[in-house]
Amino acid sequence: MTKMLYRPQTEDKKSDGNIIHKLAFTGIPCDAIIVEQESAQEYLGKGWFAHPNDMLKPEPTTDEKEQALRDKLADLGVEVDGRWGLSTLQEKLSEAEGDNGSNAS
Repeated sequence: MTKMLYRPQTEDKKSDGNIIHKLAFTGIPCDAIIVEQESAQEYLGKGWFAHPNDMLKPEPTTDEKEQALRDKLADLGVEVDGRWGLSTLQEKLSEAEGDNGSNAS
């Protein structure tokens, strides 16, 4: 039995003797290769994906975005209020980056 695997497109034409097919999945260029089921795990370990959707990064959740902003503000030395939402965190970051930029000149 065979399995088709995917990865972001490269210039390669073959991989371990297997022909690499050039495709576009949802507008994203990718390589596709057909391998024996027994070899699939080896390819997955080398950065190939079982489905082209697996190549796409999921959109971060609001909580993840807020945490990233809190971390960035903390790195800039800004005291963060745990009740701040996404828009307030974005405003505070803009202010902090603006302050840092004006102090650098």
